Amino acid sequence: MSILFHSPDAQAPDAPETTPRRGPRWHRLVLVALLFGLIGAGAGVGARLLLAEPSREQPAPQVTCWDGEARPRVECGMPTGANGLRWVYPSLRPHSPRCSLVRYADDSVLRPTEYQCFTWLQGDRVQITYSRRTTAQRSLSYLAKVYAGVEAETSADGERLTYRPTGKRGGHYELTELYMRYPFSVTVRADTVEHRDLALAAIVQSRPVEEISVRPDPAPRPRSRR
Repeated sequence: MSILFHSPDAQAPDAPETTPRRGPRWHRLVLVALLFGLIGAGAGVGARLLLAEPSREQPAPQVTCWDGEARPRVECGMPTGANGLRWVYPSLRPHSPRCSLVRYADDSVLRPTEYQCFTWLQGDRVQITYSRRTTAQRSLSYLAKVYAGVEAETSADGERLTYRPTGKRGGHYELTELYMRYPFSVTVRADTVEHRDLALAAIVQSRPVEEISVRPDPAPRPRSRR
């Protein structure tokens, strides 16, 4: 048997050399470029957001109010004064010698704006009173008391009431028509029932509810044919 001794100075055989594998260099360059591109795009969007003007609300469309002024519909308000009453009732002529403003001795409380007018219908003298009270509710309440026991007629559009007593009141036949949602009313007095009803139908002119605060759009002019 032979025993082999290794010299301490002897070197162990070299292990095979291993080199770590590396990906192609262009991959890393593409990743870096993409990263910087995303950062730049984000910065650009942020800058545009910072520099963009704050959004502004669109102004409300304007209409022509009852007084002829152009304003948003919600700012037109309720017709007031003689001009407002004249707008609601085109048949009213405040400056006519046949019409006069109703005046009250006691001005300490709110009084309606009223014009009392006289006209003739088939030889019968007819009195027409145009009124505007402070609110629609006051108008409804007041006239319900005046005509207590009289059943009111409702118009076809459901916007007006008409009190039409069968007997005379103060020596005349009388009726009152009022708007349910607006503080306007008109009262007609005549010597006969026929003239009372005819005056309301033929003389009194009143606007539809959609035109009380806002003027209707003007009708388009017909094109001339050439």
